[in-house]
Amino acid sequence: MAIRSHITDPATGRKTNVINKDNISSIAVATQQLKEYTNKLTFFTDANGSNDMNIGVAFGAAPVGVYDGGDRTQWTVTTPVGGAGDFLETSIVHAKNAIITVTNNAAINALDTITITTSVTGATVLTEGTEWDKLANAALTIDSIATAIDALSHMASADDGATIANMYTTNTEDIETIAFSGAGMTQSAQCIDATPSGNNDTLQFDKGSDLDLTGYVSITGYIYITGWGAGQGVNLYGWDVGASTQLGNTVNIGNYVDTSSEDIWQKFTISLVDMGISGLSSTFDALRMTTISTGVSPNYYIDYIQVEQVGTVDPTAFTVKPDKGTWLHVSDLVFSIADALDTALANNSMPSLSYDKILDVTKLANGITYQLIKNGKIVDVITVTNIGDWLQYPLVTISEAICDGTNTFIKISVKFVEPAILKEEDDDEMRIIISDSLSGLLFFRTCVGAKVEQRE
Repeated sequence: MAIRSHITDPATGRKTNVINKDNISSIAVATQQLKEYTNKLTFFTDANGSNDMNIGVAFGAAPVGVYDGGDRTQWTVTTPVGGAGDFLETSIVHAKNAIITVTNNAAINALDTITITTSVTGATVLTEGTEWDKLANAALTIDSIATAIDALSHMASADDGATIANMYTTNTEDIETIAFSGAGMTQSAQCIDATPSGNNDTLQFDKGSDLDLTGYVSITGYIYITGWGAGQGVNLYGWDVGASTQLGNTVNIGNYVDTSSEDIWQKFTISLVDMGISGLSSTFDALRMTTISTGVSPNYYIDYIQVEQVGTVDPTAFTVKPDKGTWLHVSDLVFSIADALDTALANNSMPSLSYDKILDVTKLANGITYQLIKNGKIVDVITVTNIGDWLQYPLVTISEAICDGTNTFIKISVKFVEPAILKEEDDDEMRIIISDSLSGLLFFRTCVGAKVEQRE
């Protein structure tokens, strides 16, 4: 026998009613939000509270060279974990950086040529008497060659000594070959080939003496990726050779570049703060680089590692964090950017914007790096070097674009499928790292749309 029952409010004694719609009997119910939230719009700010990201990043003029693929004698390389063939230390397969050396100035003749071939630009021919000159001695001749390389849009150079010109591509190109039509000069274009390395194989760069880190700010280098999957990484950390102990933190180079971009050179800039080896009394005498893989190892090459000197403006991290006793539910990011650029097109429905620039700023070498940090770990990374990098992702749009005929302002909006929850007790944060000079922009700020949940 069925038990006769009613749903009754114990406070008032009132019973619920059954309604009938489309021959279906049901109880009418209402819902209300269990928690109340507060809306919050807040900007990413640096350690000084500034939200202006159009900063003029510039390192000092005297970096400490760590390794240049065997082109120059710098720190001593060994393989403390793994075999001798795990890292091919003088590979000529790829190169970001290269050198030209004048070995016999007298042997150089009029109209001798230097042909530099890169992966994108192809062959560039520099002819004696036109782009450069043989002068009274090797030092003057190499100065002339360096000046000619500096004049190229895709290359730059700086004297590396009395007879050596140190050159590198200024974009993501690969140096393939350097050839001479005559005698009197040699070249070297090498890198570290880490493709044979497996899980935990480790390369060590030993300075041979302590480096006082006072006045230094970052580690930079270049990585060329040909394969990278889930669970893979390239860890970098400081090392004390005498004590045989790690110094500071382990950082994954993959968290500072776009690991899905293959067959190009990407620059990584890792602050000494992130590595945990900054400070007035900090020293170290070695760096270690370890291949990490839970399955197939990442395939990559490394070139041109340096310890960068403090400059006029150092790479800067801008962050958003929840206030004490709160969780921050972030659903939107908005990048607001302005530049002196006329993007108006008469009788047209779209602005005149280049996908491979940020307004009138050319493609960035390091990129703007976004990181989501949860419970002390970087769980999401995106690096953008131009507008196209932003717009390749879903739920990213240029939501506003205005121009007065002189200046252009755009708003790049990012919506998350699910809000990112930043928990104060876990020290969660969002971080945007600026490692390139963006002083050419008139305005650059980033804001989040979020709601605050009180936890205390």
